[in-house]
This record gives sequence, structure tokens and C-alpha cells, in this order.
Amino acid sequence: MTRCLLGVVLLSGVMTGAERPSANAQAQTVERRLYVSVLVDSGSPLQGLRDGDFFIREDGIDREVLRAGPATAPMQIDILVDTSAAARPIIGDLRRALESFVEELHEGNQIAVITFGGTRYVLVQPTTSLDRLKSGMSKLFSRPDTATYLVNALNDTASGFEQREALRPVVVVVTTNGVDFSEQDPQSVVTRLRAAGAVVHAVIMRTSRVRMNFTGTFGLAVFPSWASRARDLMLDIGPEQTGGHRFDLSTVNGLGEVLARLAFELSNQYLVVYAGARSLLPPQVQVAVNSSEPVTVRAVPARFR
Repeated sequence: MTRCLLGVVLLSGVMTGAERPSANAQAQTVERRLYVSVLVDSGSPLQGLRDGDFFIREDGIDREVLRAGPATAPMQIDILVDTSAAARPIIGDLRRALESFVEELHEGNQIAVITFGGTRYVLVQPTTSLDRLKSGMSKLFSRPDTATYLVNALNDTASGFEQREALRPVVVVVTTNGVDFSEQDPQSVVTRLRAAGAVVHAVIMRTSRVRMNFTGTFGLAVFPSWASRARDLMLDIGPEQTGGHRFDLSTVNGLGEVLARLAFELSNQYLVVYAGARSLLPPQVQVAVNSSEPVTVRAVPARFR
């Protein structure tokens, strides 16, 4: 067996529910919990791993893995959908792909559907009901002459997770490369999402230009490149800093496959609990697994009440 090591995780140094004292008080340790995805080269999850297959190094020191197994805690999934003018040519494909996605994940998980073509709008409140989700999906339409406000929408999503005290929050962004007018600072929003324990996955699809009429916006006839700068930065640092994925698609044709892979991964994560050292500073954590083939390991802190 080969020990494959990948994925450095920065854990919060604040007692936010990501850690709790272990029974070994004399050693001044705390239980830390991680949600871990182990993916083979094809992107599929590696299943069947047990306690002895995981190895943890914290700040360069080996730590004891207390237990590991399939993650069973319900997820709180916010799906953010681009319904701006740029999404008009692909909105039917978005609807069908997202319907399949929620079919795979609705059981036991609370899913909300949120649009951000123009002002953020909660189309479906958090629910486990497939009928409600499908009913909401049927109302997904693009809004003429609207840009997106993705960073603003994600800031509101972070606030919603905080208010709900979400224990396993996940954000799935499905968007185009259209115009975005967000004014929120992307790094501040990512910091807030991380504090809420949220993981951001983003799928970006290239679409053809759609003529829009924003009379008086910036006082310019053509939108400058900086108009979407906050959104573009958010799509770079959001998945990277929260432990999620970024998928770039040249067409909408691959959306269904990408969402199916993501649903399979989310349904096959591990919960790994280890004895970490008490520290006022955020520890740097590396996760390794025993595997006979190359794997990628992605890990993020787990929260609990």
C-alpha cells in the first residue's frame, strides 16, 4: 500500500465548534474533526477507507487518528444559480442539470435554490422535499437586462448559514461569464464563508454575448473589464480557500456530468476525528491515506453543536 499525501487544511484557531477537548486532558489535546474527500484520478471518490487508512500531520507532527468513517451528518446546500441576461441561451439546460443534481442529494439534506440575476432571491427555502425543489426549478428563467451580483449573494449566503447555525454548509454556484456588478470585497466574503464552515464549489460556463440595456450604468456604452473584477476574483479564491472545486466549461453540455460527479463526491465523504494539539494559532494540517493508486485528498473542518 502507498501513502498518498495531498491537501493542506488551515483550521480556525478559535473554538467555533470545529474542536472540543478530548478525554486525554493531561496531554492538552482537542478533538478535531475533518470532512475528507478522497478522489482517484478519474475524479471519483475512493470508498471503503477505515480508521487505519488515514494519517494526520499537524504543524509537521504526526497526530493520532481517533476514528474515521463515512460522513453521515446532513448537509445544508445552497445552490446559487445565474439567472442574468447572459444565462438566457442556456437556462433550459441549467434547469435540467440542476433537477438531476437535487434528485441525487435531497434525501436527508436541506437544499435551497437561490438566484442572483439582479438582486439575490431565494426561489426555494431550505427543504428536503424533492417536489418543492422541482417546482422551484420549473420557475428558473433568465431576467432580461440584468447583470449578476455573485459576491453580494454569497455574502448574504454566509449570513444565512450563520443564522441557521449550519453544521455542514455547502455552496454550489452555477454561473456564466456575463457582467457582474458586485461591490462587496471578495476576500472579506470568503473569510466570512470560512468562518461559517462553508465549502464553495463553482461551475462557470462560457456563453455568447447577450445584448443588454443598462441605460446610464457607469455612463458608458460598453462595459469595462473591471465591472466583473470582484466576481472573477471570487471564483478564483472562493473554491481555493474553502476547500471546494472550480469547474470551467466551454459549453453547457458538460454541466450535467460535472454536477453528477460533485453529487457523488459529496455523498461519499469521510468524517475523520483526530487528537490535535491545543494552540492559539491556526494549525496547518496535512491528511494522507493508504492507497494503491494516486489520489487527491481534500479536507475541511467539521462543525458540531
